[in-house]
Amino acid sequence: MLIVVRFCWQFLAQCVGGDCSAQASHRWPGKRFTCALSLPAIIAFVGWFYIMVNSGLRFIAIGLGLMMFGILAYLLRSYRGHTWPFEQA
Repeated sequence: MLIVVRFCWQFLAQCVGGDCSAQASHRWPGKRFTCALSLPAIIAFVGWFYIMVNSGLRFIAIGLGLMMFGILAYLLRSYRGHTWPFEQA
């Protein structure tokens, strides 16, 4: 069950990140299609969120804890190696 929560967090972040990158890119000449481009990401987000919520609070908490541990480990490694986001500009 924990693997389900892990995949849910991963795909929720991909839905949000994909939508943000599509909004930030200026490949489309107009802004009128922006809502239509977000619709598949919104549908996927709702589906993955539904699966995650039904997996149980214990597994959600464990998944969040592991995700925070991974983020902290990455930031510590980047800080020690002076790589992004800690490199000198």
